[in-house]
Amino acid sequence: VKEQYFSRGDMWRFTRKLVNTSVYLRKTLDIYGMRATVYGLWVPDSPYRVSSGYITKDTKVSEDVVFLNY
Repeated sequence: VKEQYFSRGDMWRFTRKLVNTSVYLRKTLDIYGMRATVYGLWVPDSPYRVSSGYITKDTKVSEDVVFLNY
């Protein structure tokens, strides 16, 4: 597993590149050499989770940091 650091600028570029694309759970994304996996999708103002979705410029994207120790 390769360690990655996403600066605020990296995260902005990453999310802008996702606009007008569709994603699904467990989809692996490789954008500008930054790798990420989709682990959750939610409907706004609702407790429901979904398995796929379409990303627009208004979609909120968050980053979770995971530390792995082997």
